[in-house]
Amino acid sequence: MVDDEEPEGEAKAEATGDPQDQGQEKTEVDFKDVGQDEVREAARTRQNALDRLHCTLEKLQDLDQLEEAVKLVEKAVADRQTRQPALIRQLAFYFSDGNLRRDRFLREKIVSSDDGFVPISVILPFNRLKLMGCSTRAEVCAAVEAAEAKFNLELSEQRDGIRRRGNVPPPPLSFGGPGSDFEKRSVQLAGFPTGATPEPSLEEVTQLCEPFGVVAFVRLLREVGSGGSSGTKPFAGRVEVEFQTEEAAVAQRLREVYEAKFAFPSWSCERLGEGSLEVYAQSVTVYYPQGAQLAEVKRLVREREPVNIGMKRRYDQQKMQEYFGYATGAYGRLSSSERLGPNLAVYCRTPMRAPDGRERDVHVINVIGFAFDKTQQPDYQYFLNHDDEDGRRAELVKKMSQMWEYIYFCAHEKKLKCVRLSQVGGGAFSLLLGGNFDYQALRKESLEPVMARYPEIETKELQFIPDWVFTPEGERCCSSSLLVNAWDPWSFVGNGNAGDNSLDGYFGRCTAMAVLCWPDTNPCLQLEDRYRLVPP
Repeated sequence: MVDDEEPEGEAKAEATGDPQDQGQEKTEVDFKDVGQDEVREAARTRQNALDRLHCTLEKLQDLDQLEEAVKLVEKAVADRQTRQPALIRQLAFYFSDGNLRRDRFLREKIVSSDDGFVPISVILPFNRLKLMGCSTRAEVCAAVEAAEAKFNLELSEQRDGIRRRGNVPPPPLSFGGPGSDFEKRSVQLAGFPTGATPEPSLEEVTQLCEPFGVVAFVRLLREVGSGGSSGTKPFAGRVEVEFQTEEAAVAQRLREVYEAKFAFPSWSCERLGEGSLEVYAQSVTVYYPQGAQLAEVKRLVREREPVNIGMKRRYDQQKMQEYFGYATGAYGRLSSSERLGPNLAVYCRTPMRAPDGRERDVHVINVIGFAFDKTQQPDYQYFLNHDDEDGRRAELVKKMSQMWEYIYFCAHEKKLKCVRLSQVGGGAFSLLLGGNFDYQALRKESLEPVMARYPEIETKELQFIPDWVFTPEGERCCSSSLLVNAWDPWSFVGNGNAGDNSLDGYFGRCTAMAVLCWPDTNPCLQLEDRYRLVPP
């Protein structure tokens, strides 16, 4: 019977030997003696406790939901970071010269915009972005901001548009055709799986084709007609691959010859491969003096050393010999203490790129100064290591006058109003000059008569390169100015580039002139009409 059973708590105390009950007198509570107020207070206390417990349980449930939400956010961020490199490459492809030569829709959007920006809302519906899972303006903005300068992408201040960095205009539409340059460099590959099988990525096709040449871009071809429920047309199992030009492959091989920090910019190879330097290549002009043999001039234009700083050659001479048939520059072979090879200059219109990726076209003439920085220089041996000091000084003034003539003759020929003049031969090259061969005296004596023959051309001092070009003054004046680079008799234009703190190095690190001014990477220089004889 229930009356004979012991209370549950007491039975447990005895069974377990609970210390709190041992050795203590048990007290029985008669609830009849408890007042109603106490009962109500106990009930309220119990309800409050239950309410707090219920609230705690709800908070724990909310916490679980929050943790799940955090996991979803972390996964979304990780997915975005994982696909960001591919998204950057895809955006760069949309705005590349290779794509814009055939993408009429996007090209018209760029051309019709006052500042070259294409709204991100126009780009987001593109099928490749949808297939990647990119659907927000924020993700596109983050990708453009993370993109290196070489991808040539720029975000608008309002963060709602993308354009080609520096607002570089797109190339003309060109769909190729029989015998065209594009047709010669392009192939179509068939046999890729279709249907439910995932279509190949651009990276996979590029890796497949790289053994056969440098890939400029890849296009997946799709079936004609409307797309499916996703709006994407089915993959046709074929891809179109455009390889870089032969000249671009040569340029990349040339870069291998340089010691790493002295190489010319890699973006000039990319632009060469896309074909977007063609219009610049056609501008290059070589100026040489009366009486020089054209064959020697051509040798001096081609057989140049990648880097020669103070007669230190910072390149692999063995590779230079293996790849291009010579190890050192022709200037040394055509000059001696009794004879100098012809002095020359090379004009070039080139894109100039700022450190932040902005670009602007500039007119540059690369003028070779006479080198008196080392006793082993041919110029030193010819002019200073000779008994007939007065005769050799007069000859040096005459040759320097010819050097300045190239500049003003070029400005007049190209219809440029201003010459931005540098101290050609007056920096490190003048180290061993002095006395009767003082550089400033030689410069004044040789330069002023030339300037007097061209009164219509204004002369100003060249400011720091590339900074000045991207100032408001540079923006106003670049199109009508001829910038004068102090070149080296031995080296490629740019000489040691980022590893060279001369004016030539600064020009080299921010332009494409190394590849534009060399015949192996600019076939235009193999044509005789690119060579202009300049009278004294």
